[in-house]
Amino acid sequence: MHNIKYHRYISKSYCNQSDLTKSLEKSSSENVSSKAPPSDSKSDTLKKSQQIVKPPIPQNIPKERAGLWIAWTYKRDREVVREAASKGHVELAVQFIHLRRNLDEDIVKNFINTEVLIWVDELLDRKLISRVTIILKHIGLDPFRELQRMFYETTDSDRRQYIGNHLSDKNELSSNYKRLWTFLDVVLDNKVLSQQYSLLYDSIEVLDKVSQDWKDQTAVRLFMATQDARLIPLIKADVLWEYLLKTKELDYLIAWIQLAYSSHTKISNIPEPFLLVLKSFEITDDMIDYLSDLISPSNRYEEILNELVLFGRFIDSERMEFLKVLSRVNSADSLINIYQILEQPYSNLSLTEFTFMLIDHCLNNDLLVVLNACAANLDLSFSDSLSTCAHLDLIVNFIELISNLDEEHLGINIFKVSKYLNKDLNKFLCDNPMIVFALLLFFSDGTTFINSMQEKSLVFHNIQLYDCLSNAMGQFRMLSDLYVRHRGVKCNLTYMDLLEKKLGIEVKKVFAFYFDHSPLQTFSSSAPRPGSVYSKKVTCSFYLKHCRPSIASQLFNQQFGHDDEAKIMTQQKVYKIAMKNFQNLPLVTSCICFLGMIGASSQCIRVSIKAANILFESGMDQDNVISLFISAEQHRSKILKLLENNLLKSVNFTNMMSSGEEFVRAVKQYDVVVNFSDLSNTPLPNGLLKNLAQRNLWFPFLLFAQLKNYPIDQIKELCSHFKNPNLLEHIVHSVLHDIQIDDSNILMKDRDSRKYPLSKLVPKSMDEGSDSKLLLSGSMEGNSSSNSEFLEIDPSNTKVTLLQILIRCHNSADPPRALLQASQLYRNPLLAIFASSYEPDSVITNWLTWLAVSTELYEAFSNFDLMSSSSHQVTSLLNSCMTHQFPKTLLQSCIIFIPENPLTSFCDFLNRLIFRDYEIECLAAKLSKFNKLKTSRRPSTLSQTDYELTYMRNKVWLEETALQLLCSALVYNTNSLFDRLQFVEALCLVNMDTYFTCPIPNFKSLAVILKIMFDTGVHLDLIGFLNVNQEDDAVKNCINELIELNLYSDAVTIAICSNINTDRILLSKWEKRLECSTDFEGDLLECDKDFQAHNVSPQQVVAFLIERNSANEFQQYCLLKLSHKWAVTHELPNKYELEQKKISSYTKLDTPISIDELNDGSVRKDFTTYSDMLDLLDKIKPLDIVVTPEQMRILDAIFIQALGQRDFWLALKLEKMFGCKNSDMEILKLCHELAEGMLMPYQLNEDQQHIIARVKEIQRIRRRRSAYISNSFSADVNYLELIEEEENKQEEPILATQGLIHCLIEKLHHGSELAYYIFMKYRISYNIELPYNVVVSNVDPMVMLKMALQDGSFNTIEVVHDCFEVFNWSKEQMTDLICDRFVAAATKYSQSKIEVFTMWGINVVDQFHLILNLIRDECSTLGNKFYNHATELHKKQMFADVNFKISEMALVVELLIAAHSCFTVDCNMEGISSILKKCRNVIDNLLQVRSWKLIVRLLTGVGRYTELKYVFYELKRNDQFEFLLSKGSKRDERLKLACIEYLKKTCLQDMELYKLVAIHFNLYSDVAALWEREAQGHIKNLLLVSEIMNDNPNAADPMEFIYLIKAPDTDFLLNKAMNKYIQAAEFHVQGEKLSSAMNAARQAELIALQKSLFNSVQDNEEVPAILNLTTKKITKLMCTRLSFHQSNILAQAYNVFPVWQRILYEQVIKNDNITYFNEFAETIGVTDELLQDIVRKCQLLQALNASQLKNIKYMIEQVESLHLKYLLASEFGFSNLVHDVINSDEIYYLKDTVYKSGYKGQNASKYS
Repeated sequence: MHNIKYHRYISKSYCNQSDLTKSLEKSSSENVSSKAPPSDSKSDTLKKSQQIVKPPIPQNIPKERAGLWIAWTYKRDREVVREAASKGHVELAVQFIHLRRNLDEDIVKNFINTEVLIWVDELLDRKLISRVTIILKHIGLDPFRELQRMFYETTDSDRRQYIGNHLSDKNELSSNYKRLWTFLDVVLDNKVLSQQYSLLYDSIEVLDKVSQDWKDQTAVRLFMATQDARLIPLIKADVLWEYLLKTKELDYLIAWIQLAYSSHTKISNIPEPFLLVLKSFEITDDMIDYLSDLISPSNRYEEILNELVLFGRFIDSERMEFLKVLSRVNSADSLINIYQILEQPYSNLSLTEFTFMLIDHCLNNDLLVVLNACAANLDLSFSDSLSTCAHLDLIVNFIELISNLDEEHLGINIFKVSKYLNKDLNKFLCDNPMIVFALLLFFSDGTTFINSMQEKSLVFHNIQLYDCLSNAMGQFRMLSDLYVRHRGVKCNLTYMDLLEKKLGIEVKKVFAFYFDHSPLQTFSSSAPRPGSVYSKKVTCSFYLKHCRPSIASQLFNQQFGHDDEAKIMTQQKVYKIAMKNFQNLPLVTSCICFLGMIGASSQCIRVSIKAANILFESGMDQDNVISLFISAEQHRSKILKLLENNLLKSVNFTNMMSSGEEFVRAVKQYDVVVNFSDLSNTPLPNGLLKNLAQRNLWFPFLLFAQLKNYPIDQIKELCSHFKNPNLLEHIVHSVLHDIQIDDSNILMKDRDSRKYPLSKLVPKSMDEGSDSKLLLSGSMEGNSSSNSEFLEIDPSNTKVTLLQILIRCHNSADPPRALLQASQLYRNPLLAIFASSYEPDSVITNWLTWLAVSTELYEAFSNFDLMSSSSHQVTSLLNSCMTHQFPKTLLQSCIIFIPENPLTSFCDFLNRLIFRDYEIECLAAKLSKFNKLKTSRRPSTLSQTDYELTYMRNKVWLEETALQLLCSALVYNTNSLFDRLQFVEALCLVNMDTYFTCPIPNFKSLAVILKIMFDTGVHLDLIGFLNVNQEDDAVKNCINELIELNLYSDAVTIAICSNINTDRILLSKWEKRLECSTDFEGDLLECDKDFQAHNVSPQQVVAFLIERNSANEFQQYCLLKLSHKWAVTHELPNKYELEQKKISSYTKLDTPISIDELNDGSVRKDFTTYSDMLDLLDKIKPLDIVVTPEQMRILDAIFIQALGQRDFWLALKLEKMFGCKNSDMEILKLCHELAEGMLMPYQLNEDQQHIIARVKEIQRIRRRRSAYISNSFSADVNYLELIEEEENKQEEPILATQGLIHCLIEKLHHGSELAYYIFMKYRISYNIELPYNVVVSNVDPMVMLKMALQDGSFNTIEVVHDCFEVFNWSKEQMTDLICDRFVAAATKYSQSKIEVFTMWGINVVDQFHLILNLIRDECSTLGNKFYNHATELHKKQMFADVNFKISEMALVVELLIAAHSCFTVDCNMEGISSILKKCRNVIDNLLQVRSWKLIVRLLTGVGRYTELKYVFYELKRNDQFEFLLSKGSKRDERLKLACIEYLKKTCLQDMELYKLVAIHFNLYSDVAALWEREAQGHIKNLLLVSEIMNDNPNAADPMEFIYLIKAPDTDFLLNKAMNKYIQAAEFHVQGEKLSSAMNAARQAELIALQKSLFNSVQDNEEVPAILNLTTKKITKLMCTRLSFHQSNILAQAYNVFPVWQRILYEQVIKNDNITYFNEFAETIGVTDELLQDIVRKCQLLQALNASQLKNIKYMIEQVESLHLKYLLASEFGFSNLVHDVINSDEIYYLKDTVYKSGYKGQNASKYS
């Protein structure tokens, strides 16, 4: 099928050629041969018109083609075509077939193309695409276009893959084809997932032609299912958005929103491919608006809207409605953050738009208070409502005032507020005059108070307010007076007048002088009289004394300008002012500032003030200090001496030796002395330098002298105070002799050491790459002042030149030896280098000679020939060079003589360390080179003498030598402790130990020790430490020193680094600390932690604690407690002895009793058997400790408390140690012995039997606990007899033991909980069939329980309960166990055909509450576990289109039901809500697969029928309501009520379903009600039809009857209604509602009565309807037409109580129906009262006929009362009847009183 479409396409292109088929048939059947005619029978089918001919060879073709032509004549057409196509002879083939077949050339060409394409198809199957390309080219087709067409149309995936790969390699596959190809591959790979989206054919053509919507939907669906990254380019954002919304993937949507609008969001729970898709898509407005169609109050899309709102995105339906915006923001976040939300960069609701909405809403709803509260965050000034709403304008104005508080805005605000408060502004301002003054004060339009008063005009915003101002002036008279005074009122009073009037002084006499010369000035005068007031000249000093240096400087500059003399004079004055007030800091500061402002120096004052304060603080009197410094020129020497002495006292020269900080502080303090001597022109002070010299502090001495520029002569004198002669000599020489450089030597002057390195003189074999500079120590002078030649070496000749030495040595018999000797004699190492040119093999000797001469070690090492053969001596020389601090020389020697030796790299490494080059990378490179060169050497044993110098290639020697050099470099070539520390830290950083195979010192430990030495000043024998054999001794000495200094932490640190035991350090530390402890308990706890942290030996700890002396009993107890803890933890043999002492000490404390203090934890009280305890108890030996009665009382209390807290082991120990006794203890022991099988019930001794005998109510307890004991015991036999019977029977001893233990529990006063635990553990062992000892000592009870549950056990729920109680599992463990077992049981139930869901032997459906009772407080936790597991399973099933398993959904249902039960028990409404939401999703999925059984199971299991009422609808809609009526649902009362309620509300028309449900739930009354309603409906219809048919004009008359026509339809409806009532009555009886049943039966009788009425009429005749009658109609019928029995039926049917007197009257008297009366009497019975009423009514008749009298008489005869009968008979004149009454024996006395013979009553004639 893969090429059907392709061939179809080819055939269509040639279908217009009618001869093509014929030609193809011919070509397929033809076999032309010149030698053999065709033998194929198919040739007969060829038409005669198309004869096969042998075509002649054309004349114009080449010879090679002629041969090809001849060959073709023997081949079939197909072979010809294929050969021509492969070789490119298509035109020749066309000509050949044209002549051969005699066909048109166009037909032939089409035939060739068709055959070639068929061949191409075959070649592609064989994967020969290159050949296909060539063939297609030969026939004139574009190969790539044809291949693209095949690729596009083929349905063969392999061919498509093959062609696609080829086109991709050739870059001939378009991007559209590639995308479709990828899409198709994904679709086919996930064909099962896309079944509903399957293609007609699996080709790119079909995929391309399907709708784009199909592609988009399929791509998204497949990507969500597979997360295939190939689908990413095919996904569209809007389609993905719509899919996620429909599938309710809210987590993905929220993540998308966060990624789209936040660049800082980190998503962790989203797959990476999906994360890439979300990051690449933006969320458009259309996508957001799509949410509008999905929103409903109950769905979860609200979460999406809330998340969008956090970034300012609103849907259109909410964006333009203010309240919806607020509601949405409040739902998503908080209204407080609304402004930040609206200012988000992606917000589609701007803050301006929101502001307009807010203003409109507040104005429309009169919420200006709200608007005012929001105004602080919004700009309301642009609103159009400002002009129309004064309040809004006022709010805006107030905001502007707050933001820009100035007088102008304040005035405007006051004006607007006033205008807003009262429309009549003038009146308001008149009432509030202060506001007028405020407006005058704050308005800035130029209006002033004076101008307003003068112009009598005050205008604000075009409003005249002068009247208001006038009113205000009138109210404030003081302002009026001030204004009047301001206008120019003069005061003529003088101060003399005031004196005269106020004090009564005669001023004219006292001040006559003033009055005589001129008139006195008044207070209005402009200037005072000259000389009449006090005046004083104000100078700079005045302002300075008031701390006003700025004013003083201005005054000085005005008075003196830049006058230097004035500055000097002023400076002296200021100096005196400052010194007199040297303690007044503000004044002194002002003086200094003043001098700086006028340009004068303040250094003198600064120094003097500082010096004065120093002297004053030293104790000198203030007046003396002032007098000294006021005349400082006379006392300068005294001041200096006092000042220097005071300062030197505060200098700590001892600390200066170890720390530079003290020297710096001393220099800073001593500066004042030096500065004072400079100012006073006296010699610099000698005190500090003198003290430094006396203490040999040469560096501070020289540094201070150089800093302060001391004269040479003064330094010379001070040098004499050095006590160290070497220092004295060195410093004196350095001071006295100055090195002079001769600048006349042009050669040396112009020489640049960087351009002319001395390394150019070394042999070429030296390492040119080395970065070490060579400094040859030999003399290179070339002065040849003498022309004499030396025939021998003369060391005394100091004038000899190098050239002369070289010539002489060269001419000697042994030049190299001569050069070596000369090198030693002349101390010139260069000669040793020259010697190497003579004997290169003696390079080691020459090297050693050069090294010894350069380092001046030639005296110690003389014979270098012998020395070179000894590896030890060579090592010694090299080490000596390092110890004598010649590391650079050693490196130079290695570079010169042995550049390729590993020691060269190592010496380079050491030099870098010595000279503080700590670049780690470079150091590591040197070491790596050393290691690389060293590894090529062989390790071998070193010999004493090695003439072949093999040690230079010996790895052992190289490492030992390098190690010695390293140690010597560290010891002898570091100048300070800090240098050593840096040196060692560098070694640690390069991991020195990795480069040596021999043992090396622990440099990391050394680094730690050096740091501690640097901080503490302790000493370390570094040489000993670097010796591997003496390392521990050196460290121990250092530790001892630290211990002596109480530096224990440092000592511990060093010990840990050096792998030395820290016990002694810590014991010393805590011994000292506990001796002086103030918080003994806290320190002891810290001590315990310290010992544990450092793993101190427990024996030493216990001994240490026991040896401690305690100050009181509490400390003693603490020590014993801690020692016992250590003994127990480490299983020391004396732990019980310590425990006994601890308990004894505890009883002496005055503290509340707590057994937690005494519990050592040595025996796990819940997991140790009694027999094990007895074994341990044998190890306890009671001590001879005297116990007082008070202590014994405490011990007894502890004993009882231990039993109460189930600490049986502690109780046993107390009993053994101190002899504590208790009767409960014996019972508990007996329980243990019985439980562990140490004793059987029939093996009790007399004491134990006595204990049992005292237990009361044995029979009741036995009957309650076990069936066995209840059968064995009786009330009249004692326990001992029963034990004997037990022993004889030997039946079920386990149950007997169990019952016996439970019996003993009742006897206990203390320890009942412990005994009950024993009982439960024994019950566990019985139920799971494991020995008791195994259960008790099991270290992992959880595993034991799981195995028991897996294997099956008796009373499983009881086992689980006991395990929970006994083993004290956490709630988490318990819930995990229940969850796991429940899931396993539910899985088994859902995957099998088991009808009952059981777990632990109980029916989960009905008894799940028993499981929940085990964890009553943690039901919600268990519910969450169920819910999470169900959610995960459900999520998997949602995407499992193929692997969808209904069993998994069944498991989900059971988990949800169980989770709901858990949440219900805990009343967790949130959990219940989540379950109901999940149920909705699960039910939706189950509806798709139509799993009605699971839907009903979930509905009934959850049982919340109100919330899940939609399930009823779905079941009803799908006609599956009967699933609710499954087996066992009858017991669910809530389901019954829910079903009936739903059917009543929604499905009353479906009566059959209602009946079915009601019958199922035994709701017989409801079914009966249905029957009754149906019957009533039939009757109603019958009456309605009859009423219409009657067409009675009097139908409106309430007494008019409806008449029924006797017809088959009427009879049918009546029968149907009667049957319904009969069925209703039967159902009422089944429902035990007899009253309702009777009513229904009566209705049926009524209908039967109605039918009986038709018996007396013919067809189509009418009878009155007795159905649905009123009371009046009922009475009328009963009085007229019906017999008594009919009337009785009618009365009972309508439940009426008729007035029988009237009815009997009508029937018997009027209608002469005496039968009616007889039937009534027979059925109901008559009473005298009834008869009396009827007879009395008959008396009202005017005339009675004979029948009426007869009937009356008959009724009177029925009266039982003779009195009444006599009376009535007399009244009616029934004499016979009266006579009979009188003749009776009962009332014989009437004869004499009333009756007379022949008497006739008054009515006798009337009734006779």
